[in-house]
Amino acid sequence: MKFSVRILPAAAFFAFCMLLSIRSSTQPQGDPPLVSKPNMKKSHEFGTDCGSCHKKGGEAKSAFTVSGSVLDEAREKIFKKAVIKLYTERKAQGDHVATIQTDELGNFYSTEPIDFSIGLYPTLYGSPAASEPLKHMARPIFTGNCNSCHGPKEEKLGID
Repeated sequence: MKFSVRILPAAAFFAFCMLLSIRSSTQPQGDPPLVSKPNMKKSHEFGTDCGSCHKKGGEAKSAFTVSGSVLDEAREKIFKKAVIKLYTERKAQGDHVATIQTDELGNFYSTEPIDFSIGLYPTLYGSPAASEPLKHMARPIFTGNCNSCHGPKEEKLGID
């Protein structure tokens, strides 16, 4: 009988800890996701490498999983109505992984988790009036930091 008296408080304590663990794992952790949307004006620094600050341990509060900026057809003005979709295969094929829209300032960004480890293929949807309203990236990307290439190394993102 002495043995069961000792086990009962220990078992109750264990059950209590398990309930706390389950409850805390189902509650949201940290800030809600930050995702660009049309008519939103929270972004800044159009065309710069967003990931230089918006990274884990970076100067910015939010670490973006995907980010960039989009110009118009002439590559002169910001384009406010672009949609970027990420797929597992080229030319908008395979599984659709994510959709991100540009904000009012022509930037797009998200803190939602996106797994780039398998390589994703971006498709940029722009204005139906453009000469090339739909652009597919031919090779996979393994990071969502679009402005790290588009701008300093490659042609800036734009609707053609």
